[in-house]
Order: sequence, then C-alpha cells, then structure tokens
Amino acid sequence: MTNDRERKEAPAGKVALVTGASRGVGRGIAIALLAAGFRVYGTGRSIDQADLPREIRRLRCDHLKDEETAH
Repeated sequence: MTNDRERKEAPAGKVALVTGASRGVGRGIAIALLAAGFRVYGTGRSIDQADLPREIRRLRCDHLKDEETAH
C-alpha cells in the first residue's frame, strides 16, 4: 500500500483520529493518512465491518450518542 519513501517523509510519531472512517470521505482520509505514515485510529458506528487496511485501529463509536463520546 505504501512504499518506504512515503513512510520516511512523514513526521515521526504523528497520530490521527478520523471520525466517520467507515466509509466515504472519512475512509479516504484515514487511508491517505496511513499512507503518509501516520498511526491512524478510525471511529464510526459500523467501523468493525469497514473495508480498511488492518493497520488502522478501529474504535466503534456512535457520535450521535453523548454517552459514547463523553468518556
């Protein structure tokens, strides 16, 4: 998916949290950040079923429910 050159150019130790990473624009952003060398955490209601690279860490969360986002 990424090559060594892309990984070396990314800032070391960078972490990204992408909401709505299950599909659409959020999915695209999560994959692009991973390709740029970021450690990526993706959230969403259907994140467990999302077609994402395994390197993206998945956190199930419904952002419409306060009790799931207030921790």
